[in-house]
Amino acid sequence: MDVYDELVHDLCSRHVYSADNVTPSQALFTLKMDLMCYITIFITHVMEVLPSYPKNEDVIKVCNSLIDKEIEASASFNGKIIPIVNVNAVGDILEEVLFPTLRDALGFREGPKNAPPDFFGDETDDFKIELKTFLNSPGFDLANFASYISQLCAENGVFDKLFKTKYIVFEYAMENQSIVIKNFHYLNIWQFPCFTASRPLSVQVKRGVWHNIRSGTVKGWSDKSKTPALFIDKIIESIIMCPQIVNKDDKCTNIRKQWTDISSKYAL
Repeated sequence: MDVYDELVHDLCSRHVYSADNVTPSQALFTLKMDLMCYITIFITHVMEVLPSYPKNEDVIKVCNSLIDKEIEASASFNGKIIPIVNVNAVGDILEEVLFPTLRDALGFREGPKNAPPDFFGDETDDFKIELKTFLNSPGFDLANFASYISQLCAENGVFDKLFKTKYIVFEYAMENQSIVIKNFHYLNIWQFPCFTASRPLSVQVKRGVWHNIRSGTVKGWSDKSKTPALFIDKIIESIIMCPQIVNKDDKCTNIRKQWTDISSKYAL
């Protein structure tokens, strides 16, 4: 007798639902509570638990320890020291400066140049880490839209991008010509975009061409209504709406099938 048969047998053997001294409302309440308990047990025994990055707690501890740290960025030219305060340059500098710390403390390995991910979380390349930084508001790009769709459509692409990739985000400020780390966020891809704009998700569009998936606001990152399932729905809506994406039906079917397989296998 498997777990499912045992649960059904146990539920059917309960006499409390028809006992003479039990009112209909009491019986219904007991039945509901039992069903909730059995469903939880069933999911626990039958569905697999999503794999999580084993160093999550270490990442949070190390990154939090960097808050309030100052980084002095400058260039020497013609006998003069020139502070570097350009926002675009600072982002690249922060990645270069922070990587040795993250590598030494967490065992990160640097990813390929000009391609995701920024870091690999361990020697197996199983978990990927992306590093983002921002000043004032998170207007950074998450990924080129068309490229991201192609990555999702690759074998195990949905699982890799949603559940095997984490984002380390540092807020910083410029104080006395120094970069000061102000805050740290540890996020999943589906927490970033805004889903309430004129398009299914926040995308940079220039002259009708969809370019990059953009982050929403910091406040929006904690929106509990954002889920992996909602993200997949919005991705598919975006594929349908985007004029540059070809073979829309094939891509939507591919991504939807991958998601169905994941959601039927794992307890999300």
